[in-house]
Amino acid sequence: VYSFCEDSEGKMWIGTGEGLVSLDKAEKATKAYTTTDGLPSNTIYCSIQDKSGFMWIGTSDGLCRYDGHSFLRIDEMVPSLGMSGMVMSIAEDDMNRIWFSTSNGIYHYNTVTEESGTLGIPEKSGCMDIHADAKGNVWFAAKLSLYRYDTTNSGIHSYSIGDSRPVMVTSDSLGMIWVLGEDGSVYIYDRLKDTFKRQ
Repeated sequence: VYSFCEDSEGKMWIGTGEGLVSLDKAEKATKAYTTTDGLPSNTIYCSIQDKSGFMWIGTSDGLCRYDGHSFLRIDEMVPSLGMSGMVMSIAEDDMNRIWFSTSNGIYHYNTVTEESGTLGIPEKSGCMDIHADAKGNVWFAAKLSLYRYDTTNSGIHSYSIGDSRPVMVTSDSLGMIWVLGEDGSVYIYDRLKDTFKRQ
């Protein structure tokens, strides 16, 4: 098992190495999806539900969207994006953009305007985790550094977290940003000093 995601109806979506599984807790029923159902790959690394209710699934062979009936690959939706590689993480920001990290870089797709593009951070190998906070920032836990993309001015800021590499980034109910290092260390973001402090 690689990932879990709960949708707005309380259904769990489980990403595995043998396909995507949906678990309806109320009905106590499961359903499995594989490449025969339209998935790009049976290896599912991540998934989210966007504001419109669509499921986005990151696989070892690209990103796809599920509307409750069928799967549609991102390269079919936006051929000009030129996206390829496995998708390791997905997030949605407040501007209706789906952000996804691949083995070839970071991409975004606006579900309303259908605009798409890439984010030019120094590391082109993607990142382990993406998180969109409530302050208009999108955080990227890349292999060498942590990056913050400010959606209000398109600025990109990088941060170090001691001698460790960031592997996860999230925010709590108070809006505090937390980062997990590869060595198990935990850091919290100081907004006033614009730095991270080890806990």
